[in-house]
Amino acid sequence: MMADQPESDRPGHSVHSSPEDGSSVLVALVEPIFQNRWLLVLGSLLVGALALGGSYAIAPTFTSTTTFLPSQQQQSAAAAALASLGSLASLAGGAAGLRTSGDQYVTLMQSATMSDRIIDRFGLMKLYEAELRVDARETLQKRVRINVGKRDGLITVEVDDESPQRA
Repeated sequence: MMADQPESDRPGHSVHSSPEDGSSVLVALVEPIFQNRWLLVLGSLLVGALALGGSYAIAPTFTSTTTFLPSQQQQSAAAAALASLGSLASLAGGAAGLRTSGDQYVTLMQSATMSDRIIDRFGLMKLYEAELRVDARETLQKRVRINVGKRDGLITVEVDDESPQRA
């Protein structure tokens, strides 16, 4: 019944059944790599050299970080009056938009008045090549990050600059 078919076409028989065929598959896989070995080596070296050159072209950025604890004194008579109300203080404070002292410090440090004083003190108008003070403020805001810790209330100020002394 299967006598008409060649042995390789019969079910259970494979054309690639000899042990030598396993090594020929491996050779077929490794041969292109071996033939292109110089391209692989030189290509990797070239890409590495370009990456190294690119890393030297980018100016280094220094980050200065400071952390401090804001004073825990109440900032105004209104806050003291709210504190005397007990549990109603949290409701009234949330409704009035009052914040913690850390949030108040962050808002103060991000204000235009403080930014202008920093711009004048460090000569940032000239350094940032800004014609308008608004442009210098925007550049300063991009380089400064001010955060308040949720659990501990610490204020962290980070400044990025090309000069480590100025940062």
